[in-house]
Amino acid sequence: MVLRGGLVCFFLVLWLLPLSAQEFVAGLSLGVGRSWEVERFPPNQFPDPNDAIIGGSGFELGTVIGYRLDNFLISGRPTLMLQNTAAQLRPSDGMPLGSRESIYPVAALLPLRVDYTFGEQRFRPSLGLGGGFLINVAREELRSGLVPEPVLPYLEVSVGVEYAWSGFRIRPEIHVRNSTGPIFSGGESAINERLQYHRWGYVAIGIVVTN
Repeated sequence: MVLRGGLVCFFLVLWLLPLSAQEFVAGLSLGVGRSWEVERFPPNQFPDPNDAIIGGSGFELGTVIGYRLDNFLISGRPTLMLQNTAAQLRPSDGMPLGSRESIYPVAALLPLRVDYTFGEQRFRPSLGLGGGFLINVAREELRSGLVPEPVLPYLEVSVGVEYAWSGFRIRPEIHVRNSTGPIFSGGESAINERLQYHRWGYVAIGIVVTN
């Protein structure tokens, strides 16, 4: 519902803007990165170092579809991500050896981004802000009983440098993503409570090529 409302607002803004300011944009993106855990514990509560989210490498391939409005680029960037993030639990009565299992090994990212490029020189720095949803594509049941959120909202920020070459715009960029909610909701299962204050973070370097 939130995503649908955002798309309606996005196309309404485009309709209200002058047609002369619009340019349809399409392209591809490619990136590699690494995830890490972001902890949000209440005051006076401390994490157990043996219950953690273990970061790992990632790879992503996506498309860029949107409109360029002067120096602004408003775009959707559906992306397929492969990552090696894992959830680790300490040994307990039900798991004498503990547990370490992959989470979100295959995920779809559905972000909406607004990027601004500065100046009209040959190499133009850019800044992007946005947000979206990480969707768990490989929804395998975890042996530990952990139940990750099937849809995880996140925010992202990026910086890059855009270069025009032979009719294309090439932009190397670095972006950082951070989920706005926990990976494991405490209400989904009792064992989720051991990781209910852990969130997903991800940093990547990549390249975007558009018309």
